[in-house]
Amino acid sequence: FLDLMALAGVTYGTLDFCAFGMRDPLSNDYYYKPTSLLHNFPDGTLNPIFKRCPNKTGKRVHNHEQVEGWAKGYGQRSKLSQVYPYKFCSAMAELMRVFLGGFSRNKDALVVEDILDMTFSESELLVLSKRLHSSLCEHVPDSSPSHPIPESANVAAALRPLPVTSQSLRQLIVASNSLPRNAEIILHE
Repeated sequence: FLDLMALAGVTYGTLDFCAFGMRDPLSNDYYYKPTSLLHNFPDGTLNPIFKRCPNKTGKRVHNHEQVEGWAKGYGQRSKLSQVYPYKFCSAMAELMRVFLGGFSRNKDALVVEDILDMTFSESELLVLSKRLHSSLCEHVPDSSPSHPIPESANVAAALRPLPVTSQSLRQLIVASNSLPRNAEIILHE
């Protein structure tokens, strides 16, 4: 790391995961977990990610749980605190998107798009997307057919993101997006 840090343009910053909402599932207290990130992004690019614990201002804002022992029913606290908080991941992804000049995706639509892509063939997706688009045009007065769906369009590009207003559905989407590859949630249970 010392050799890497000696390279031109390489720097680091420190953040506290409690500032991104990392909590113990049992006590609901925050895990104070300082983490340093070494990077070679242009100066200031990642500054918004380096949030520190609000308690560092001298005023106690929240309590911290020790990252040791077990959280009964959840496992070892040291392992629980290894998972990056969703707020940190989404903030980092947004910084990367801005830096790389990418387009913004509606995070609430990601699960729906993934399920559709895995469930239907491309021809079935095209039919589904056309039906959904025509249904939206009938029920939404301000939508206009001036933006027809291209024949070869992927459903992710053809479908408009659907807003998610239900808090329980939003939590399910966040939980689904946090699952490792090949994991599943049994919804009927």
